[in-house]
Amino acid sequence: MGIIIIIITLTHYRPTTEHGSPPTMRRDRSPLRWSSADWWTHLFEQLRNNKAPGDDGITAELLRAGVNPILNKLKHMFNTIIKTGITPNAWSRDVTALFFKKEEQSLLKNYRPTSLLSHVYKLFSRVITNRFARSLDEFQPTEQAFERASVPWTTYIPCGK
Repeated sequence: MGIIIIIITLTHYRPTTEHGSPPTMRRDRSPLRWSSADWWTHLFEQLRNNKAPGDDGITAELLRAGVNPILNKLKHMFNTIIKTGITPNAWSRDVTALFFKKEEQSLLKNYRPTSLLSHVYKLFSRVITNRFARSLDEFQPTEQAFERASVPWTTYIPCGK
């Protein structure tokens, strides 16, 4: 089985103001209020083991092993990102691995690309998702019941009588 690894720097769209600088959030926005240590422990446990690291080389196991020493640094970094709206440049890079699927190895179409992203980025994404999913769920209209986690899908199936 052949594996080809390519490091690519992606230029993600970053919104800017008319002066060219990144926008900041309104000043009245407060940073996230962080939950208990149990919530964080559960969050770190959700990261899957034996997954290849991204460009930064940090694995899920390394994050999990050092959760206590780095937790306050992560909270500070995440709050800074939320306040400024600017993410680290390292999160714009990925490592793309091409995995051979079948048939002729000399043809590019026979390889499956997989993007390896930073585990710290994945953790931040999970924090945002977990913190705001409930709030966003409440604002969903009834017509979008299938998109709401708290509403059973059987509630909104029209029955013809």
